[in-house]
Formats: sequence, structure tokens, C-alpha cells
Amino acid sequence: MDFTCVISLLSKRNIQYKLDKSFKDITSIQVGGIAKIVAYPEKILDFCFLITCLYKNQIKFYILGNGTNVVFSDEDFEGVIVCTNLLSSIKFVNNLAYFSCGASINLCCKKALNQCLSGMEKLYGIPGTVGGAVYINASAFGVSVSDVLSESIAYDFEHKKIYYLSKKEHCFNDKFSFFIENRNTVVLQSIFELSKSDYSSVRNEMQKCLSYRIRTQPYGIPSAGSVFKRPKGIIASKLIDEAGLKGFSIGGAQISNKHAGFIINNEKASYDDIKKLTSYIKKTIKERYNISLEEEIIFIE
Repeated sequence: MDFTCVISLLSKRNIQYKLDKSFKDITSIQVGGIAKIVAYPEKILDFCFLITCLYKNQIKFYILGNGTNVVFSDEDFEGVIVCTNLLSSIKFVNNLAYFSCGASINLCCKKALNQCLSGMEKLYGIPGTVGGAVYINASAFGVSVSDVLSESIAYDFEHKKIYYLSKKEHCFNDKFSFFIENRNTVVLQSIFELSKSDYSSVRNEMQKCLSYRIRTQPYGIPSAGSVFKRPKGIIASKLIDEAGLKGFSIGGAQISNKHAGFIINNEKASYDDIKKLTSYIKKTIKERYNISLEEEIIFIE
């Protein structure tokens, strides 16, 4: 693919970009080939303009936040990675929090703490961005994004339309939202409705949740987060653990000894290692329990 036109477009709009960036540097599991172009729009209008142009001209692209919950192929990505990290505005008006899609969930939690606002503290420690968290209705310790989200501003790049989505219109379910089925629509900004509290109680809850993550999960080790969605009424990691799969590995990919719901990059794991290990887990659980696990992580080829 000739990327000359893409580079020209980025330059004209003063959008930052990097060439030949390894996915090992921009994803949490540190696996993958080379991204030919990674663009970093700083303005929402530039972001919308860019993805519209890429879509219109049938140029392959993928929107990436912090690179969690995604595993890219070891082959080079012949397209454009649009990174939202610089779309990170955070603003508060009374008890309403306005978070842009690229804002870090952890930073949002810290900023809410500084405002003495409660509602997000149990989400502290989730390594993704607001856009990604809304996309999958991220949850932790019995609290989901859907519990505190009020509305979102979304962009349909197929029809070039910006519009508001009410909470109901997000169609939230466990690890599901409107955006999963409407792939041509992306989150631009989400509004969270929080409640006044005292600083100490919010901080203590955040520290408690983070401590538990560090104690029970492979925190700080390359992984793509929780591999599988939770089957109704069942904890996927418990099934994997009971099946005796903790520590099982294929190549450099290993089921964490600390938490069976995570696959870690133990040593130079490849895309195929992770995909084969994921398939092996699904096959084992299906044979043993007649339960079909569904991936939460996304494989990109």
C-alpha cells in the first residue's frame, strides 16, 4: 500500500504520527508485528476527519487506546493505527465528569478522587481508556461502567454524524454495548454521573481495589487482560483453574499461575502462541463442562 497520501493528509492537518511502530511497544501484551503508520490526533475534529477519510478511501485502520484487550498478528499491519491517547480531556461540572475517549480510566479515577466524587473507585486499576471501557462495559468488583455512565457523544464515520447516546441507547449488558454491534460508530466523549463523598473513603476504596488486583492478578506482567467473557452465572477463570490449566503454556504464552483468567507473555510469545492457547482453553472447557467460552480479547490480523 502507498501511504504517501495518508502522510500528506496527516501533515496538512498537523496530526502527529510515527512510522514503523512495533505493536510490542503499544500493546499491553507486547506481541505483534509492525504498524506502518500510527497517528495521534489531539483534537476531536481531527480524529473524526481522519477516520472518515480512511473509511471513505477504503484504507484499513484500527482505533487503539492503551492497547489492552487486543492482540495483533506478527505480520505487519498494512493500514493506519489511530491512537486516541492524546484525546484525553477530563472536566468536572458539579458531580458530572466529562471524559474524552482517550482518557485513562486510572487518571479519571484519580481526578474524581481529587473532586471528592464517588462512583468510579472500584474501576481503579483497569488499564484501559474511557472509550475502550465504554465499548465493552468494563466492570470490576461488582461495578460496571453502565452503573455510572449518563450519556456519550458518539461519531458515525460512515454517515459523518455526531450525536448523543443516552444511557439506555448504549444497550449495555455484561461486557456488551451498542458500539460492539455498530462498528462504524465510536465514542468521542462520555459523561459520568458521580456522587459527592469524602476524600478518605474514596481513596481507601481505590487503594483496596488496586491492592487486591496486585495480589491476585499478574499485575505488571505483559498480558491482554481478562481473556474470556464471563458465562452467565459462572466465572470463566474458576472453570479454567478447576480444569487444571493454570500454568499451562504453548510457546511463550502461558495461563497465569496467579489468575487463570489471564494469558501472559511469559517469554517472547507470538500471536499464534496466544491464539492456539486460547483455542486450547476453549476446547478443554467445552469437553469437560459443555460450556462455550467467548473471548473478551480481540485478535487482529
